[in-house]
Amino acid sequence: TTFEQSGLGPGQEYEVKLEVVKNNKRGPPASKNIVTMIDAPSQVDVRDVTDTTALVTWFQPVAHVDRVSVSFGPSLNPADRSVVELSSADTQYHLAGLSPDTQYEVSLTAKMEEQHSIPVYDSFLTGKTPGIFFLHSFYSQF
Repeated sequence: TTFEQSGLGPGQEYEVKLEVVKNNKRGPPASKNIVTMIDAPSQVDVRDVTDTTALVTWFQPVAHVDRVSVSFGPSLNPADRSVVELSSADTQYHLAGLSPDTQYEVSLTAKMEEQHSIPVYDSFLTGKTPGIFFLHSFYSQF
């Protein structure tokens, strides 16, 4: 038999008690403390994207967390990802050293000790490299 309780808060500790009732008599209670999963950062947004940089912003999770992990890399090359661990107080991170005209994926995961939230994802396309123009000067002396 299972029971699902809704309305619990993320990252909260609850005591679960179970009592067996048979012939209107209660057996000894069994109890266990459980902690609900922590939630991920919300409203993730990638903005101010250039050919080599981008700014990732988010809202903090509801649960008390001690850090946020930001992972990013080219969408077509999952092995080429960078991971940065940030304080739980941080709500933005500036990505630099990106390649122009490349689709990137960024994921954020909230962490509390050994607990991890389910990651949230966003993707963005960096701009093309600005054009290079040559200016030719002609000097002629007669």
